[in-house]
Amino acid sequence: MDRFYKELSTGRDRAESLRQAQLQLLRNNRTSSFLHWAPVILSGDPAPLPQELFVR
Repeated sequence: MDRFYKELSTGRDRAESLRQAQLQLLRNNRTSSFLHWAPVILSGDPAPLPQELFVR
């Protein structure tokens, strides 16, 4: 989830942020099992979050 929110804060949309987080888990031998990434699904609007939600 940390990676998901990091990706969101860059302005990526929610679907792409989740995809990038899943790909990072797949690249790591310790977390490549589907048990680490498959339980997380995106529902609702896949658009980017408004940037004013992120404190910089």
